[in-house]
Amino acid sequence: MEQFLDKTDWAITDKLHVLTGLRYNYDKKKIDYNRTTYGGLQTTNTALLALKKKVYSDQAFKVDVEDTNFSGNVTLAIKFQKKSTLLPLLLIVINQ
Repeated sequence: MEQFLDKTDWAITDKLHVLTGLRYNYDKKKIDYNRTTYGGLQTTNTALLALKKKVYSDQAFKVDVEDTNFSGNVTLAIKFQKKSTLLPLLLIVINQ
């Protein structure tokens, strides 16, 4: 997975800040999965075999996926007193 992240703090005044962020993600996954049931009671009884398959069934799949996405946020923060920390008033998160 690769990603690029950028954050910026814009000081509009001493007490008002706008914080923005943008993230780009690139992800690639290649999977070859094979699960086989074995062991247990050796039987030809179809009811018991069906019950065994309900508990733990054979599975197999192959996946080769690439995906990208952008996400971002905007925060408006205001300081009410000299010694207080910035208080976020508005947070907008954008995912696409």
